[in-house]
Amino acid sequence: MPRHPAALALAALLLAPQPLPAQKFEGAPWQDLGGIKSGAPPLAPHLARQAPPAAMAPAAPLPAGLQTEPEDPPARVGRIARLSGTVSFRLPGEEEWQPARLNEAVIAGHGLWTEPGARAALEFGRNRLVLDGGTDLRITTLDERSLRATLPRGAVFLRLRGLAEAAEVVEIVTPQAVVASALDGRILIEVGSIGVGDPGEAATRVAVFEGSAVVRLGGEEIPLGPGEAVRLAEGAAPALEPAGAGTPLVAWAATLEARRPPPLAARGMTGAEELGFHGRWETSPDYGDVWYPQGLPADWVPYGDGAWRWQEPWGWTWVDAAPWGFATSHYGRWVRLGPRWGWAPAPVLAAGPRLRPVWAPALVAFLGAARGPGAGPPVGWVPLAPREPWYPWYRASPAYVARANLYQVRDLPAVRQGWAERGRDGPRRETVGEAAVPLPGARLEAFANRRAATLVPAEAMRDSRLIRREAQRLPPEVGAAVLAGPPLRPGPGTAGVTPRMAERLGLRPEERRPEGRRPEAPPGPPPASHAALPEGRRDPGRPGPAAGWDRPPEMRAPAEGFARQQQEMLLRRQQEMQGRQQQDMQQRQQFDQMRRQQEAQQRQQADQMRRQQQEMQQRQQFDQMRRQQEMQHRQQADQMRQRQEMQQRQQFDQMRRQQEAQQRQQSEQMRRQQDMQARQHQEMQQRQQAAQARQHQEMQQRQQAAQAQRQQERGQRQHDRQR
Repeated sequence: MPRHPAALALAALLLAPQPLPAQKFEGAPWQDLGGIKSGAPPLAPHLARQAPPAAMAPAAPLPAGLQTEPEDPPARVGRIARLSGTVSFRLPGEEEWQPARLNEAVIAGHGLWTEPGARAALEFGRNRLVLDGGTDLRITTLDERSLRATLPRGAVFLRLRGLAEAAEVVEIVTPQAVVASALDGRILIEVGSIGVGDPGEAATRVAVFEGSAVVRLGGEEIPLGPGEAVRLAEGAAPALEPAGAGTPLVAWAATLEARRPPPLAARGMTGAEELGFHGRWETSPDYGDVWYPQGLPADWVPYGDGAWRWQEPWGWTWVDAAPWGFATSHYGRWVRLGPRWGWAPAPVLAAGPRLRPVWAPALVAFLGAARGPGAGPPVGWVPLAPREPWYPWYRASPAYVARANLYQVRDLPAVRQGWAERGRDGPRRETVGEAAVPLPGARLEAFANRRAATLVPAEAMRDSRLIRREAQRLPPEVGAAVLAGPPLRPGPGTAGVTPRMAERLGLRPEERRPEGRRPEAPPGPPPASHAALPEGRRDPGRPGPAAGWDRPPEMRAPAEGFARQQQEMLLRRQQEMQGRQQQDMQQRQQFDQMRRQQEAQQRQQADQMRRQQQEMQQRQQFDQMRRQQEMQHRQQADQMRQRQEMQQRQQFDQMRRQQEAQQRQQSEQMRRQQDMQARQHQEMQQRQQAAQARQHQEMQQRQQAAQAQRQQERGQRQHDRQR
């Protein structure tokens, strides 16, 4: 196919990435890490060569302090987002297949096989690859600039987003050609006996519903726009046809779209779009965009429902049981806001172009708990809170650790210094056999989420059992120190440890899984299906695209007018590309304007919430001062009342004592008067009795004397008579 500089320049302008607006960085300045220049990274080599140098955007290198080393683990991974039916999964460098699991991390070298009737969906940042039944797919390259996979058979639907912003290219290699795209869109790639005479004869069909794609056959290229499709079969010329309305796979992929896209803070994080199905986003003045899950039990804590597995090259990796748990387990931080748990993807903003977040196996700190009576030492971990640094339990460069903590902590140089003090920076070496060493002075009490620390028996983690069945909250009285490395070695029951991997890890033969304990391997694709897939080869016996495409009879042109129609087609494509460019520019401008408006609204809302919070704090302080003053007034009034009551009681007691004294005096006086009267009366009675007794005695004496006198006179008379 002849090349036209004008069309290529327009294509390069369409593929050129747009720089992101600068954001405020609240921590250490960028110059401490090497500085960032404005602009965007260059295009991928195979697409950049189509554009002249003037159409390419300037490169934006990472700061010197954030440039990772080749030995560092991958910063970008994918995940298994959906599973339907029997789906098999193969680890890099392994030959055995195993059942695929939801939220499994996917890196370069991983392979997937869907049995006929099954389906699966893979997510890589904002991009999604949906696999139909009978599909064999292997990820050959996965980094921050490209996603490359081989597809010997089956059907894959691509939903691509944000490729131009990240200067990213997606390539799918089929037996007939290489399909590449660097713009957002929806593309269906089918490989098999599609509309060919011989059912065993392979063919490739590429249909573009949105966006654009480039189909490479050796040194030739076929550009496809919206609504166009091309069919490639062995020994036949490429046939251009309409894309059609789609297939059941495309309809099933449409059901996976989130109800609302994630905010800018979580954009680019694998699995972030899943959060729209299971919670809602809110804005916090302290942590920015925060996602709150719905329908959680009251005792739920982060990293409390899932299992630990061994994932190379990171080692211990958390696999969450919740369908939304991938992004929240490997990016951002968890924070407790009142009675709810919230996930903050990027609480700290940074200036310059927004960098792709670094994937981490688990954002926790492992704990070494004290040995209990009659039991071995358990294993514990605590989820990290915003602005708490994360340090990996495997070998990594200081730049990798600094970038992994970007948008999470303010002082990145301090993080690098903390990593250097741990002695973990240096050449990579295995740490499986090392004992977990506590960090001096690092304790559980220093973590904001210390009440959410989880404690399990070591066997539960080593055997990859579900944690929620054996998880316990870490009591405050149990001593727990932060560990500097992996908490324990993997064992024969650890998920992800294959016999070949166990040999590489140096596990002793008695520690490896016996043959009888191996689970039955799930079915896999036919052998050697990925062998010798072409890099866009051209079959010498097949006419190339320049010889004319196999169109319907009414679309075919005479041989003498083919060159003129080619020129008209190129001119029409150039005009369509111009129109698409204008539409894309308008869409980008509208998107940027909407994003700026959203950011302005978010800033206004954040400022308003901050002002409301400040006003609330001021009101609380005023109310507190008023309550304190009222309390002081009440205390003073109570003191005065107490003093008055005490004075009144003293006066009353004094008056009472005076009255009692007067009463006692009066009673004493009355008693004395009564005693005196009684004595006088008694004396009078005694005198009267004495007078009466004396009178009576005198009377008796007078009577006796009178009687004696009378007797004497009588006797005298008798005597006289006798005489």
